[in-house]
Amino acid sequence: MNPATLTNPSSLKALEWASVCSLLVKRATRSVNREAFATLLPDESSRSQIESSLRQVELFGVLLSDGPLRFEGIPEVEDICEALSIKGEYLDGMDLLALARFAQSSADLGADVQGRLGRAAAPSSRFSGEAADLCRLGGLSFVNAVARAIGPKGEVRDDASPELRRLRARTNRLREDLDLVFETYLHKPNADDVLQDKVVANRNGRSVLMVKAEAKRSFEGVVHGASRAQKTAFIEPIEAVAVNNELVVVSEEEQEEIRQILRRLSEEARQDLSALKRAAWILEIWDSLHVKARLARDLDGRSPVFSEDGSVCIVRGVHPLLMDNVRIDLDLAPSGREPVPLDLEIGADRKILVIGGPNTGGKTVALKTVGLLCLMARSGLPIPAALGTIVPFFDSIFAEIGDDQSLGAGLSTFSAQIAGIARMTLGTDPGSRSLILLDELGSGTDPLEGGALGAAVIDDFARRGATVIATTHNADLKLFAQESPIARCASFAYDP
Repeated sequence: MNPATLTNPSSLKALEWASVCSLLVKRATRSVNREAFATLLPDESSRSQIESSLRQVELFGVLLSDGPLRFEGIPEVEDICEALSIKGEYLDGMDLLALARFAQSSADLGADVQGRLGRAAAPSSRFSGEAADLCRLGGLSFVNAVARAIGPKGEVRDDASPELRRLRARTNRLREDLDLVFETYLHKPNADDVLQDKVVANRNGRSVLMVKAEAKRSFEGVVHGASRAQKTAFIEPIEAVAVNNELVVVSEEEQEEIRQILRRLSEEARQDLSALKRAAWILEIWDSLHVKARLARDLDGRSPVFSEDGSVCIVRGVHPLLMDNVRIDLDLAPSGREPVPLDLEIGADRKILVIGGPNTGGKTVALKTVGLLCLMARSGLPIPAALGTIVPFFDSIFAEIGDDQSLGAGLSTFSAQIAGIARMTLGTDPGSRSLILLDELGSGTDPLEGGALGAAVIDDFARRGATVIATTHNADLKLFAQESPIARCASFAYDP
């Protein structure tokens, strides 16, 4: 099948496919899935692949009986793993902390899924092995090493190595010596005459005093600059120079030791890089299935069954946008009404269904519901319909719904509809199945001509293997449906 023939943008818009994408995005926790769902197109996978995906979603639906899985709070480490895969690169404390938290949180999730699979007596599946892989992450040596060496804010702890402990102890003693030197100057009898302000400042990484300009010649020390107004000189007292020099040396040694510790921890994590990358992949797949299972639960949906003979049977199907819980999810005002479910059946021997009835009776909603449910089924998503629902595994789904009159393109309502129909490309493979949805077919022109043209269009689609559902007010089109051996008529009543 040519992927370009599956559907087109105008059909997706007509069937409100974007609303399904938004519902999926809102339930995703991993950013890669949020991005993928935001631009999701109907799946072009084979029937066996779609059915396999649906079985996996069903299993995650069983796991949800114990409540949603805890994906929230598990760090996303794809970029960190990418950096770690570069030989010689090392991670900072925050990245190491995130990687260790990812490993531990993933292990906790794996143990949770293992427990749920056991309680549900679920048959053996790939998820058992994946859960076991996640559980092993908690025992990785770098996880414990990071916990010992890195603090909660990403700082390297004093006891990360004996050398770092020694250097920081030396730094503390030198700072105490430096404080003593400056305290002596700040409390001298003539301090008010010599100092602009009785505080210790910092210039170029050195501790200095703020000396009045007129006193700087008599103040013994190293000048590190002056204020803009030249009223203050920043001077390092001569007694502090040696201590400051040693403090700088010790500080550089401390930073080098920290780098060595981070390199060592990064190298330890690098040994487990393949396990970490696999875990990130597992979480991405699990989150995607978890999203679909949660959506199925919220829509009271279930996995579709695909018919072998091309027949369609929808039992109590509901378009998601008619559900108040969904409307609230999408920041839409609730309708305040219980949606009326759709029951619709098209036999294998009748490829055409023409729906009549009054305005506001539900004809267009019926088209949108059938189309969206078939798109969802085609994409491996559970559908909001009752048991007994069966739909064909369509190779293409097209919809021409609503008034697309375009003044800019010079198209009338009728011309726009014909142009939309012309964009519908049916598969040419033997046995391929298509769904064509046409709203108010033949309107916008002379009723006699519109009826004749509409009948020709749907008859041609049907004879090329498509299932066609059309709504109309045109009497000639209804008459065609009554007389054609491959068509049926249906209608909506209006309850005042």
